[in-house]
Amino acid sequence: MPRYYYGTVPVLAWILNHYFYERTHYTWLADAFYPHGTNPGSSNPYQIYGLLYQPWAELDPHARFVRDMRRSLVDGVVARESAGKLDNITAARLKRVCASVRIDLFYPVLYRVDIGRISRSRRIVANSGLEGSREFLVSDLRESEFDLLLADNDRDDYFADLVLCEREGEVLMHPMLALALLETKVG
Repeated sequence: MPRYYYGTVPVLAWILNHYFYERTHYTWLADAFYPHGTNPGSSNPYQIYGLLYQPWAELDPHARFVRDMRRSLVDGVVARESAGKLDNITAARLKRVCASVRIDLFYPVLYRVDIGRISRSRRIVANSGLEGSREFLVSDLRESEFDLLLADNDRDDYFADLVLCEREGEVLMHPMLALALLETKVG
């Protein structure tokens, strides 16, 4: 029987991981998707979903959580560039996208992972996990290892092109075309 863990990310994170990070996702996963559970708010995928959904729904680009998430995404690009996995021109373009893309790309999506399929050696316990929170960091989660849930944003054609069609295998978009589309959303 599957034992599901959940992680919430803005769709921009999924796009970066899918197109530019070899379809490998750096993801925090928690043992439940409930309003209140065993984890603090910073590790609760339900609460993180709300912190992303509200500014997305209200078109509020100034939300603190979104601002912090932008910094984290830029840091991820810097890490990939430093590791030699992104050239400096692509990295500069991606950093600009992460720092200033419109709020549309902070629509939250939910990863559901059967944690039993992830080897213990890949489950990193850190931060509040060291203090009893039931969560893991999986820094190399492959797309075949999770279900993408709550990905029903029908408000945005970019979402359909960059995520839904790609996941369904209808379109296999080149990363540079995906980047060009993202750049049209920079405000």
